[in-house]
Amino acid sequence: MRTTPARHFVCPSLAVAALRTNSALLRADLEFFGFLFESLVVRDLRVYSQLEGCRLSHYRDEYGLEVDVILERADGEWAAFEVKLGSGVLPIDG
Repeated sequence: MRTTPARHFVCPSLAVAALRTNSALLRADLEFFGFLFESLVVRDLRVYSQLEGCRLSHYRDEYGLEVDVILERADGEWAAFEVKLGSGVLPIDG
């Protein structure tokens, strides 16, 4: 198991503003959009889970197995989350 931390934007909208991007540019680069989306999900999970005294972490091993978010409650119960925009090509109107 690796011990390096996962890095996420505190507020993904700051990255969007700093890069002066827009919805068309985000649709053109779904990989980048996916990174922003994952940061948004992690940020929101962190905010909401703090109310319950939960801890967030991630998992990645030497074989490339990865879990984006592991939420652990104070009583030891936990849940694992894999964050994805969707599978395949997303139909996006606009």
